[in-house]
Amino acid sequence: MSPFDDVIYEISRGIREGSNWIPVKYPSLKHHFGISKKLYHLVGGDPGTGKTSFVDGTYVLDAHDTVSEISNVKLKTVYLSMERSQTHKKAKWLAHRMYTKDGILRSVPDLLTWGTARNPADERILNLAKSHEDYFTDLLEDVYIIDGANNPTGVYKILYKYALEHGTLYGRNAHGDYWKTTLESWQEKNRDDRRVLIEEGECPFHLRKHQRRYKQDDESIIMQVILDHIGKVKKERGFNDKEAIDKMTEYLTMFRDLFGMAIVVISQFNRNNANIQRRVNTDLTPEQQDFKGSGNTYEDADLVLGLFNPYKHGLKTYKGYDITKTLVGGFSRFRSVSILKNSYGVDNLIAGFNFVGECGFFSQLDSPSTINYEQAFR
Repeated sequence: MSPFDDVIYEISRGIREGSNWIPVKYPSLKHHFGISKKLYHLVGGDPGTGKTSFVDGTYVLDAHDTVSEISNVKLKTVYLSMERSQTHKKAKWLAHRMYTKDGILRSVPDLLTWGTARNPADERILNLAKSHEDYFTDLLEDVYIIDGANNPTGVYKILYKYALEHGTLYGRNAHGDYWKTTLESWQEKNRDDRRVLIEEGECPFHLRKHQRRYKQDDESIIMQVILDHIGKVKKERGFNDKEAIDKMTEYLTMFRDLFGMAIVVISQFNRNNANIQRRVNTDLTPEQQDFKGSGNTYEDADLVLGLFNPYKHGLKTYKGYDITKTLVGGFSRFRSVSILKNSYGVDNLIAGFNFVGECGFFSQLDSPSTINYEQAFR
């Protein structure tokens, strides 16, 4: 065994079993990023741009539908919903599915018959919702939603357990002894009992002293973690907001690097830091300084996406699109998605989207020179 074995192993596995890669459906973006192990994706935007809807559609609903058609990849998702309850989250996903599969547009207030509902649910909608029950039963076997705010240590414990439910952690101590941590040993009260000494031959890796490596039981599974949103992380240990976010992204980076998890973090923009000259020039395209609270999330991420609603900032045109022609019911359905950073591919790329906010559906638009606005935003 050599220190280069991990690279050779991954190349060999890819040739033998195919890529652990789930493509996104958007034409301009699918050649530049997808869902895979050991990648940290950061998705940011102003309030109301559809950050959560974009992530839910791309990384949950579309991704799990795609996986059902791929034989060599499985997707398991832990969804840390720090802003919305499980019930409201699943209701929004139902609205998305009814729109894409049945052609019926209903919002969450409609489905749950809130006082703000414009088209409240009736028996027909109830029966339609029941017709999708099997789909959501299957989906939620692979998507574990945990709602409510949590602190970095709480999230750390959830994800450590998640990792050990799907594999074993191996290591080598300062004395050169090999050890392993399983889910059973990790639950021991005495910390010294959590690392079980083993013979060198029992470890599937050649390790240096102090080195750790994780062996997943089923390597076809992508263990995905979604955090919505990182600004809701609770403080602990006397941390201020920035320090809590920094500790959270530090832990998430560790779960990416050591356990191979696919990390997706939603972050809310802080436009107060935008410089005056940028506003004078009406160049409000998302950039690094817009990410709220901590620059560490941006630095830690492999891919950074920024969502933008030009209409909200008073822009009538944006990147060649006529924003005045994107209004439906007095609100613009246009959103742009920018690749701001891409450690393994192209960045500085912007695509236009139609965003149906009632159900959280995103679809990519044709280019500004070929778009038919009446068809795109009818």
